[in-house]
Amino acid sequence: SLNNNGQTHSMMESSLRLTPFDALTVALWVYPETIYPDGGSIIDKGAVFSLDLLNLDGGSTPNDLQVRLITSDWVLFKAYAYNAVTTGDWQHLALTYDGVTAKLYHHGVLVGQEPITGLLNNYATNFYLGDGSEWEPFHGLIDEVKIWERALTASEITGEGGESSAIQLLAH
Repeated sequence: SLNNNGQTHSMMESSLRLTPFDALTVALWVYPETIYPDGGSIIDKGAVFSLDLLNLDGGSTPNDLQVRLITSDWVLFKAYAYNAVTTGDWQHLALTYDGVTAKLYHHGVLVGQEPITGLLNNYATNFYLGDGSEWEPFHGLIDEVKIWERALTASEITGEGGESSAIQLLAH
């Protein structure tokens, strides 16, 4: 597990450069220890995608999830899930993009979706876990980060991708 205390983060060089693509799945486990008023970035690939913990609904705690996806023609799309995350518990999160819709899952349950069209950007930028370019660092644990170059189905997300999807697993 990456123990991210808000002071550190993990960065992978831009070698995980995704060619313009029309499908993606990012799945990971998070254990938020503290959620700060300004939220935090869980995973961020700059001008390609990010998964952030924010206060979107004006509540007292930023426990809402936001997914940002940027297309190759620089159009920004966002999908949201409100009141999705709690502190002090392991939670499985997944985002998928199938060329038509971005979907956000919490413990295998669809909690947010947004129509999106276009190829995703392949901008060569670093890949961050626990920090990003726009929000505060994430405070907690991050584990089992997996990225596929295809959109997993809801049943595959419940089974964390299954054996059949290992061929298109890009990073783990």
